[in-house]
Amino acid sequence: MLTLYFAPGSSSMAPHIGLHEIGAPFESRPVSFARKETRSPAYLALNPDGKVPTLLIDGRPLTEVAGILFYLAKRFPEAGLLRELGAVDRSSGEKELSE
Repeated sequence: MLTLYFAPGSSSMAPHIGLHEIGAPFESRPVSFARKETRSPAYLALNPDGKVPTLLIDGRPLTEVAGILFYLAKRFPEAGLLRELGAVDRSSGEKELSE
């Protein structure tokens, strides 16, 4: 089960969008900066830095936007969020990606 803790208007919206793109079921848990919910003992137990986003994957936390997006892209390759190295993007005239 995936659970995303996020704060509207922050960079945590990128993983929120990514989760919608992959189409996997997930639970949304918005947190409020104004109510200092990221500083609550319960949230700090999930993410000691008190930042959003935090993605719980079967109860285990993953933090940082880039890490979460990379996890989603690798875990759900059928969603096409991450092109493989060596792929050619013909729509932009881009040459092969290299390692």
